[in-house]
Amino acid sequence: MASDSQFFAGLTGDVSMGGIFVATYRRLPVGAHVTIHFSLPGEVVVVAKGTVRWIRDASPDVLPGLGIEFDELPGETFRDVDEFCRRRAPLYHDE
Repeated sequence: MASDSQFFAGLTGDVSMGGIFVATYRRLPVGAHVTIHFSLPGEVVVVAKGTVRWIRDASPDVLPGLGIEFDELPGETFRDVDEFCRRRAPLYHDE
């Protein structure tokens, strides 16, 4: 992930059509614009622009990180992320 002045790595915790959670101890302010590079199964590399919308602090049970909203997903990238989201097992289940 890169902002105007920083480059750093993190682990993704969730990907959806609306955005991505990046687990990281590095903080960016809410509203910061970033470019995100991440891989999907099948050696698909996604490059997307986004905005930090929320920050999660570390706690004993969860990693800290950034909630990033996608600002733009170009055509091919949109299709790749959409296909991934449709095929993966749901993260949450209704009971």
